[in-house]
Amino acid sequence: MADLDSDVGFDIGTITLDEASEDSTIGYAIWTIAGGSVTTADSEIGFVIENITNGADDSPIGYTIGDVKSNAPAFWVWDDDYIPADLYIWDDTIYRKVNEPSDVSYPIYPPRPPMIPGWVPHNQQIDTSVDQGWTHSIGVRSTDSAINRPQNTQFGVGPTNDAMLITVTYDGSNYYSSDAQARFCPLPQFHVVEYYAKMGPVGSGWFPAVWERPYGSGDGEIDWWEGRGKWYNTPPVGLHPNLFMMNAITTLNGSYANKAQRPRPINITNPVIDITEWHHYRHRLDATSMTTWIDGVKVGEILRSAAGAITNSEWDRCFTGHQWYLRVTQQFGLGSNADTGGPADPSICPNYLWLRDVRLYKPA
Repeated sequence: MADLDSDVGFDIGTITLDEASEDSTIGYAIWTIAGGSVTTADSEIGFVIENITNGADDSPIGYTIGDVKSNAPAFWVWDDDYIPADLYIWDDTIYRKVNEPSDVSYPIYPPRPPMIPGWVPHNQQIDTSVDQGWTHSIGVRSTDSAINRPQNTQFGVGPTNDAMLITVTYDGSNYYSSDAQARFCPLPQFHVVEYYAKMGPVGSGWFPAVWERPYGSGDGEIDWWEGRGKWYNTPPVGLHPNLFMMNAITTLNGSYANKAQRPRPINITNPVIDITEWHHYRHRLDATSMTTWIDGVKVGEILRSAAGAITNSEWDRCFTGHQWYLRVTQQFGLGSNADTGGPADPSICPNYLWLRDVRLYKPA
């Protein structure tokens, strides 16, 4: 397998190569397309690459070499956004389109960034390939209009059969979803959580979240990220800075009656991060900050020392000194006590939130 830095590039939107030498055995060709010209090195198998999307001039594309059912060499081509291209291969005995993941292997998930120094694996882990005993809310919460039920959460699904999936469904009258809580796995007061996730479609009514609440006694809420569909149709449409947010919220004896908040945008607009595709997410809570990275790039941070509604003493009371548990929620539509999702749009249902390969860390 070649990595994403393969010297295969393009600077035109649609590429079609029409000729190749015959008598293919086990060889393959790497084609370089630049400025409209084509270069090949002793090609023994021909192929056509078409419909490469979301790429830019001179954008790197990668390839995987594998075997199709005919035992002829095959290629799977993708661009720098992991968008597969249409690919045709042929030799003197076969001509076929390679468009099924079962034909070849190709990169599904971005590389895992190096771990932050000073953290070691937690003694308990979350495995989304099975249901380890997640707790589920039942009925309608005040934050949205979906009816929560356990059957809208699945485990052991996805491209590699190891993801959890929460789906928002609509039956013409009601929206159904799920609020899954990992109360079986307490997290230390300071910790790192990381995982791969994808979600969508994005639109009005969309309100997914990965967040944490105190395990046992304690106050506070950590929203590692929330999708805020109410901003989707606000210019710039689909890229409003408040579409993807993290937040720290204080509580008192578990009550939100006099809550204080410190919301911060998560930067998915510069450069644009397509959250409907798989990305690696990492979150860290320590004594002085909450930080979020996507694919190894820091995209959001909330500091204890920052000016705002939460005082230092309230930060220490709510965000230190107790354990936490992870919560994965797909909310949808307007709630009696919140408008974050925006008016429900049934055209974006079913709506999905995928999470896999969760890893938990504690201070070394």
